[in-house]
Amino acid sequence: MSTTLFKMKNASFKHRNEVFYENFNWTVKEGENWVITGPCGAGKSSLVNALSGKYYPVQGSLTYPFLETSGESIYSIKKKLIRVVSFRDDSRVFSPNLYFYQQRFNAFAADGTLTVWEYLMNAGFDERIKEHIDLVKKMGVYPMLDLERIKLSSGQSRRLLITKAILQEPKILIIDNPYLGLDAPSRKEFNALLDNLVQESGIQLILAGHYKELPECISHELCLADFKVQSAGPLSTETPHIANESVSQTPIIDKIKALYTAPQNSSAQIFALKNVKVAYGENHILDHINWTVAKGEKWALLGNNGSGKSTILSLVFGDHTQAYANDIHLFGTKRGMGQSIWDIKKNTGFTSPELHYFFSYELTCLQTVISGLFDHVYLKRAPDEKEQRLIDLLFDYFELGHLKERSFQKISTGEQRTILFMRALVKNPPLLLLDEPFQGLDAATIKKAKYLLTEILTKEHTLIFISHYVSEIPDTVSLYAYLENGVLRVR
Repeated sequence: MSTTLFKMKNASFKHRNEVFYENFNWTVKEGENWVITGPCGAGKSSLVNALSGKYYPVQGSLTYPFLETSGESIYSIKKKLIRVVSFRDDSRVFSPNLYFYQQRFNAFAADGTLTVWEYLMNAGFDERIKEHIDLVKKMGVYPMLDLERIKLSSGQSRRLLITKAILQEPKILIIDNPYLGLDAPSRKEFNALLDNLVQESGIQLILAGHYKELPECISHELCLADFKVQSAGPLSTETPHIANESVSQTPIIDKIKALYTAPQNSSAQIFALKNVKVAYGENHILDHINWTVAKGEKWALLGNNGSGKSTILSLVFGDHTQAYANDIHLFGTKRGMGQSIWDIKKNTGFTSPELHYFFSYELTCLQTVISGLFDHVYLKRAPDEKEQRLIDLLFDYFELGHLKERSFQKISTGEQRTILFMRALVKNPPLLLLDEPFQGLDAATIKKAKYLLTEILTKEHTLIFISHYVSEIPDTVSLYAYLENGVLRVR
């Protein structure tokens, strides 16, 4: 009989006076590699936290028979042999709470901060060990070793976190939302790497989140809904859980459309980038970019990890200091001709994985959405009647009204992404910059979000949309720009 790695028996967990997963039962045996699935808010991340020891059962039990050895305590062995990779990096050597979002674009503010090399050394990386060098090359981390940790894109950060976990040679590797920020080639390489790890090192995997392709080694699936087990057992050979139902026109959509009127007094040209270059020392990110976007155009901006997509948006949104060293026109005015960063932001709705990553403020979900009216997290005033009506309708449309007074930091990753998407929409801006807004969302929520954009954006609204999945691009998009090695092609 195969050894049981861990077993939950009638387990209930408690975190900050909140009880969840009551009478939960699940057993994982040696040789089984699992994926945990379910819609946003189903409890996937909470289960990962319970497995890692962050939450402890207040009833029932969670046991690890494979750790029952003499000598060293089970707690310290478990800490060594079970590694978790989550969306946020809250390690002792690097935490988003220590930095601010714009710092990743500011060469001066980031100067002297932790490099990727130093970060990995804290996890045991040694360039004299061939296997370590082979790993960082396989993961695509080798070219980033001399970069500051804070300057990595979301996809690059994802690769780094997984590399760090593998370096520590765990028995069980748990990855929460494993495909966040990874482009198509990276997802394929990543799956091949995981298959190789399982085959050669004996690591057992538990992946949690939404997927379209899985490593071949994944053998079992645990499907959750409402913090309860819907099904558990061998992975089905059928197509993964995808919501195929169409999103129908609803009274809520009509009410949102009535409030989402065409923006007034927007210039005919939204922005123009002329021979734009961005570099950090010898590292060239953008090379002679020329791109003009007119009012009402709907664009998809595509490109692989690290190609510079987020950098372009940071120039347009006013977060990148090198905007002043380039010829950039925003809303008909050359950047640096007297307008403030707030003049730019007031006309723009924005969300991105990096904004989410550094969004560590103690706000409720309602306050988070309201903060989109003011372009920062300080709530200057209460929303007026029209603003409050739109906010309520957005919560109703995504069926998240029950989260309004919940702490943003205590909801699931997918729910957080939906809240930040609503935050970008709330002031009905002339320009929407949506950088991978659907990361971490389940298929049904993505369909609703896509449909919402198609229905409410008028011919006066301008959209720039970034995604690594062509299927996520809203139907309203008709123009495409491709970024590769710092060079932009448009069609």
